[in-house]
Amino acid sequence: EWFASPFTSEQIDVYLGKLQGRDADAKVGDYEAFLIANLEVRELVSTPFLLKIFVGAFPRLSSKRAATISIRFTRGDLYQAFMEEWFRKEEKKLVESTGRSFPELKETFAAFSQALAFQMFCKQANEVIYKERGDQYSWSSFRPTTILPNTWERFFSRTDEKAKLARRGCPLRSLGGSTFSFVHLSFLEYFVAEEL
Repeated sequence: EWFASPFTSEQIDVYLGKLQGRDADAKVGDYEAFLIANLEVRELVSTPFLLKIFVGAFPRLSSKRAATISIRFTRGDLYQAFMEEWFRKEEKKLVESTGRSFPELKETFAAFSQALAFQMFCKQANEVIYKERGDQYSWSSFRPTTILPNTWERFFSRTDEKAKLARRGCPLRSLGGSTFSFVHLSFLEYFVAEEL
């Protein structure tokens, strides 16, 4: 089993410094000032993945901080801000690629992600293997009798336009063929918690 060691303060500073060269919008001083002012967030971002989440969530976190000084951030706040930013970016990409706007698209992305995560949780699955309905039969006495319901069809159907649209905003990855999972297990956990 592998695990990532927590970053030191110096490693966090180096990581944020490298962002300045890659991301034109990155203002490293803003990140550092925010982390100094919000020690609870600095403690949360001590792992490489959570530091990456923080960088993605930063625009939303900093606007929340500006709105109220007395707010204390939790890991849930970090994930929520990151997902809001993810959905905003996915909506923008979809609108730009299709030339159409869609009402309540970010809410659709969130509802889809939560419903999928909850279904995966109920089935105790970290990955989904989806196959089109086709010829899935329940065999009794060697005769096809009924078509088995496919748990994952409402999420992964290639013909349902609403499912395809909602899936585009969900933080999923293809593991090859017809196998899917959330980009990170903690995303699945976050969406399950949001659903509950």
